[in-house]
Amino acid sequence: MRDRFGDGIKGYWICIGVTAAFSAALLLGSFRQPSFAEWYARNIFPVFPLVVGTLTGAAPFSLIELILGGALLATLAIAVWKCARFLRRRRHQAEKSPRKSWTRQILRLICLACSIFLLFVLTFGINFNRMTFAQQAGLDVQPVSTGELRQLFRLLVRDIDEALALLEGDSPVPLSNGDINGRAQKAMAGLGGAHPGMIGRYPRAKPILFSGAMSRLQVGGFYSFLTMEANYNRRMPGVNIPFTVCHEFAHVSGFAREDEANFIAYLACSQSADPWLRYSGAFSALRYTLSALRNGVDAEEYARLWASLPDRAQEDLRITQEFWRLYEGGVGDAFQSANDMFLRANNQADGVQSYGRIVELLVAYYSDSGKLGAFSAEPEGS
Repeated sequence: MRDRFGDGIKGYWICIGVTAAFSAALLLGSFRQPSFAEWYARNIFPVFPLVVGTLTGAAPFSLIELILGGALLATLAIAVWKCARFLRRRRHQAEKSPRKSWTRQILRLICLACSIFLLFVLTFGINFNRMTFAQQAGLDVQPVSTGELRQLFRLLVRDIDEALALLEGDSPVPLSNGDINGRAQKAMAGLGGAHPGMIGRYPRAKPILFSGAMSRLQVGGFYSFLTMEANYNRRMPGVNIPFTVCHEFAHVSGFAREDEANFIAYLACSQSADPWLRYSGAFSALRYTLSALRNGVDAEEYARLWASLPDRAQEDLRITQEFWRLYEGGVGDAFQSANDMFLRANNQADGVQSYGRIVELLVAYYSDSGKLGAFSAEPEGS
């Protein structure tokens, strides 16, 4: 093989050309023909979570965390070894064809990167271009008015009151990973009948051992396209974990857009019979709604809205805000900027702001059902 392809260099060029061309064709085709992306998401993509996800889900720990950690250590070890060998050769003046050696190493890395990118396209990238979840659900999503935000806020407060009443004073935080998984998997599977575009079975979600690093990056969870795993930050406040797990399960199910993953997570939690999940879902949706209201009402009205929340919800909001405030700035902001660019490059024009577009989906959803009109759109106290 080496003699035929010039010491392996030609083989690397073939690998790069084939993987790059195939990736570009799939992305361009799915972007120009959303019907192809939808067909792929429903008929081809589910093989990955149902086969690969089932295999990786058997491990009680996050395989992607192990892979990334191992790759980092291996890279450092190889770099040290290469430098040592280079210096030793220089001392003995025995180095042969250094330019050819470095060219081969660079091409090897590019070939590996192109192969990983092709896997990303097959297990995530195409799904950004599929039919939106709102279209599948028949929702007419429009810009939201301040009055509609007030209505949504009051609807969510009612749901929080109902969930807390069902909890009967218990802490609304599932304590074990198995407990979280069982509840979230059941809730997500329950959406399959109403939304056939989703898979029916989900691999277990994995708590990340180095969650401190995730916190510094301001990340609550992530989906691994390499291992089909849903991963979550085990250090963040517990009230956020069930919603986050369902969010990552939505990605595993083939819905790549962040606003839709949030909306799907909310639906799974809110329609669950489990009060733990119902509280987590309503609480998480309330956070996005309050963020939108902060920009739509004056400070006095916002203070009145906050005061109308149940005491436990106020306390959980304070705990959540204080937790993430610890990691503002520095590497976290840099990572969020990179995430913003990644989302914009993948057909999400709002970037990281797309997470907050869940409020538009919620308003459309509850307007369509007629439930939003049961709540006042007037300012608090008027």
